[in-house]
Amino acid sequence: MPNSTDDLWPADVVSQTFQSPTHVLRTQASNLVDRMNGLVLAEVKQTEIEDENDPRIVLRFEILPSSKAPRVKLFEVVHRRDFPYPALIVEPSELPTYLRRRYYSPGISESISLMTSMSSLMSKPGEWVENENVCATPQEFVRKLGQVLASTEIKSAVMSVLARSQEELEEKPLSVTPPPTATPPPANNGEPGTTDGDVETDKQ
Repeated sequence: MPNSTDDLWPADVVSQTFQSPTHVLRTQASNLVDRMNGLVLAEVKQTEIEDENDPRIVLRFEILPSSKAPRVKLFEVVHRRDFPYPALIVEPSELPTYLRRRYYSPGISESISLMTSMSSLMSKPGEWVENENVCATPQEFVRKLGQVLASTEIKSAVMSVLARSQEELEEKPLSVTPPPTATPPPANNGEPGTTDGDVETDKQ
């Protein structure tokens, strides 16, 4: 049984591992630019929402082609103004059904059961809802962020912006530098064998 002098703090509460969500996102933005060889740019935009009861910070992770237009928002991170944790990762909207690799299609019996159960929703008691995208520590945030970056929606958006940037480079006309213009020789004022730079001397 632990006593009052024991260290009761969990292992993930240590100063060496602390990183704010802003720092983590900016690091990943720089990593993406390096990986894409500058063809895809990434920025973290910060917005403060003034709320008398709950002021908070919204961090938008945006990518854009090298031409800097248009921007694409990948996801957002939200936390309280004075407390970077817990932080909520707001994932991008799911792709339409026809673009998903795998999705669930209910059968006829399930559809009928759903329709009959709609009338009982008003009497349904409350329930606890678990939000897996809320991260209490930097370790949880980094782990969840890695899962979000590996999602189909994020990867597809990044590769689409990369393709757009490459197409813009291919369509950009090549600039041709004209050859230098030759400098004409200096005039000699009509006298053969002399130039303006020559000085005549009297023969003694």
